[in-house]
Amino acid sequence: MPQTLRVKLNSTVHNLQDAAVYRARPLLQPMPDVVLGTTETGLEMAVPVTPTPGTIFGTRGGAILKDNSLWIADTGHHRLLGWKKLPTEDNAPADFVIGQPDFYHEGRNAKGEVSAFSLNVPTGVTACGDGLS
Repeated sequence: MPQTLRVKLNSTVHNLQDAAVYRARPLLQPMPDVVLGTTETGLEMAVPVTPTPGTIFGTRGGAILKDNSLWIADTGHHRLLGWKKLPTEDNAPADFVIGQPDFYHEGRNAKGEVSAFSLNVPTGVTACGDGLS
């Protein structure tokens, strides 16, 4: 029987700023297999959250691609975070960042002019063929 992988984004209730990865339906498995973006699972985090490869602030979208990579719209940091493979450990740092010059910066359009390399409040990400849209 194939496994179902689901990503639950927690960003609107009590300032939770994490992403939970489930290998089965959350109703049948209340605890996630993996939690990303916080060391305080289930607790409120201080705002603002400093951007790093392992922090997420205000997630609003995510996608698992055919190659088993995971992409999350880190809305509060104005960036997309990507993992080469679906993480298997809590708070695994991201491998890729899109929309900022590095993992440690944040700001609308990377605090500069609008460009093909910047993001402003990304709210979703989806698979499109072998890439993202």
